[in-house]
Amino acid sequence: MNEMLASAAVDHGVGPAFGLLSFMLGSAVLVGLLLHRFRQSLLIGYFLCGVVIGPGGLVLVADPEKSQLLSEIGVVLLMFTLGIEFSFSEMKQLRRIALRAGGVQMGLSALLLFGPLLFLEKNWLQVAALAAICAVSSTAVVLKVFQESSGAASPASRVAVGVAVFQDIAAILFMVLLPALFGSEGSSLPLALAQAAVKGVAFLGAGWILSRFIVPQILDRVSRTQSRELFTLCVLALCAGIAWLAHFLGLSLALGAFAAGLIVSETVFSHRILSDVLPFKDFFLTVFFVSVGMMVDLRFCLGHLPQLLLGTLALIVLKTFAGCLGGLFAGFPVRHALVAGLGLSSIGEFAFVLLTALSGMGGVSGETMQMLITIATLSMAATPALVRLGPAIGARLEKWPIFATRPHASLPMTPRRIQSLNDHAVICGYGIIGQGLNETLHDIGIPTLVIELNAETVKNLVGQGQPCLFADAARKDTFELAGLERAKVLAVTIPHFEGVKAAIVAARELNPGMFVIARARYPGQVQPLREAGANVVINEEAETSFEILRRTLQQYDLPRDEIDAREAEIRFKYGVEN
Repeated sequence: MNEMLASAAVDHGVGPAFGLLSFMLGSAVLVGLLLHRFRQSLLIGYFLCGVVIGPGGLVLVADPEKSQLLSEIGVVLLMFTLGIEFSFSEMKQLRRIALRAGGVQMGLSALLLFGPLLFLEKNWLQVAALAAICAVSSTAVVLKVFQESSGAASPASRVAVGVAVFQDIAAILFMVLLPALFGSEGSSLPLALAQAAVKGVAFLGAGWILSRFIVPQILDRVSRTQSRELFTLCVLALCAGIAWLAHFLGLSLALGAFAAGLIVSETVFSHRILSDVLPFKDFFLTVFFVSVGMMVDLRFCLGHLPQLLLGTLALIVLKTFAGCLGGLFAGFPVRHALVAGLGLSSIGEFAFVLLTALSGMGGVSGETMQMLITIATLSMAATPALVRLGPAIGARLEKWPIFATRPHASLPMTPRRIQSLNDHAVICGYGIIGQGLNETLHDIGIPTLVIELNAETVKNLVGQGQPCLFADAARKDTFELAGLERAKVLAVTIPHFEGVKAAIVAARELNPGMFVIARARYPGQVQPLREAGANVVINEEAETSFEILRRTLQQYDLPRDEIDAREAEIRFKYGVEN
């Protein structure tokens, strides 16, 4: 029955890739509902869907080429979103902890994995490459697991993210060197390494030029059109163009997509780009994780089950030990270091790119490739459960004298999301009303954050040190970036009714208890905004009419008490709040 449905989807008028995508998403939803009911991580479901519907699974819905294509697309899209969430400035902030914990974790992981990998390959250069690849953990899994466990701001999460940044940089370097090490037939290794270095420098130079002189100007020009569709299209075009540039230089498309994310993240438009991309990130993650599962050959797994389970266990134990030791070396207590080590115990998404490239160069056999892909998939699937067990195990270890609890080291949080503000006022719109409110709050020492869609205004505010997002206030993702769940007041001063209403609804989803004050141009807009969740709605037309009334009565020398009484009478008559 399943084969008939698959055949119908693929062969009768629907493109093979689209048919496969529909099966991926549909099965992911069904399995996700089941796992959500039992409060299990959705990552496991995504992997299982891929295993079941993949070329080597129970239901064949596509040939290996189609699944490989979707896997590559998923990796490229995922790398772009990960690149946006990091930046060069963040890497500078993270360098102290990342270099300590990341250097120990990755170096020790590669060293410990070298011995077990000798059972798969005999050539020392191939084994060294595989050890380095397996030492790279999954940034996507780290971010998603700690997000699902409500620990995104925990010390363990910060250690894991810092190490993941270090690993991403190392993986990029290895991605540049890999063709020189295994794809340089007929040329000497020093010459091949020199050529790879030239390509890498050329790509870095092109990226620097794009980030400083070209991309900001393009985004600025497009943002002036006030067209969300055109802006999003421009961002995607830049991603595709930079990815193609990397491919043109003989590098990976995934590397180019990651670099594209880094480049746009360095502009003042980064928060708007991130808020536009965030709704699609879960889709990218789903496509990636399901496509990873599709790379697993179920028949191969059943025939090598003991070796796979033993290999997965060895990987998790060795990488957890290395990650925990890295966290301890960076100055963190064992509880946080252990949870970070467990979060870093899997093989990451960069590894799939590197393994695929290595396989194409003849640097790894088909059986070894399948073995490592399966182990990587199993380790990713096990990570959520391991992270949940980490705090309890770490608390027991801290009772040992050797692991005496000590204050953890400091690690900067990612500035992509505003982390330093609490009980602040979020001001949507920086016209006359927004400016006056912001200046007054600053004068009395109340922290503020401005959300604005005028690029020049944002540049000026950023230059003045004012926390500011170039983003659309009508999107829930924007408020997540603004830390609205920690804010005390939201003032929506933009004039457009639909935008004000959407902003109020989105804000209430994140922070039901905060005070929301909004602007309405006409009396008919007041009640809908109250129903949307605004505590106070200022009616421009009504307030203007009352100001005219007061100024007129003052010209006839009426006492202030009588003027106030007349105003109160009219407010009551027309149902306008004071």
